[in-house]
Amino acid sequence: MLRRVPALLVLALIVACGNDPSTVSTPPVTPTSQPPGAGATQSAAPTAAPTAVASGVASDAAQQTINVTVAGGKVSGPPGRVMVAKGTRLRITVTSDVADEVHVHVYDLRQAVSANASASVEFVADKPGVIEVELETAKLVLARLEIS
Repeated sequence: MLRRVPALLVLALIVACGNDPSTVSTPPVTPTSQPPGAGATQSAAPTAAPTAVASGVASDAAQQTINVTVAGGKVSGPPGRVMVAKGTRLRITVTSDVADEVHVHVYDLRQAVSANASASVEFVADKPGVIEVELETAKLVLARLEIS
């Protein structure tokens, strides 16, 4: 019997070493005598709410950036719809020759932009569909985001 234990141990080590670490299971946790919830804390993961950020304050965490320029009532930037994968952290930067407000519909994000300045709106694109971004007062469409 004593000879079998080391042989089984060696066999178990050989088998464990050959496995992918992601498939090796860990032993179950042995329950303690503490009552349920004692000494344990539970916290919900915070949910990121869409936020508008002023120009120069936006983080570098954006995974996709859209730059739009408004001059003389004309928009230059990406033509047509801009494809955005659902879950992407998106930053839209608008440079305008007139003071107005950048408005991201559906998310209802708004960011003031001064004349001859830039402003950015940053958020996680987690709502599928086609969403317009516009200069609110001028009713000028800056981009159409297709989130899928």
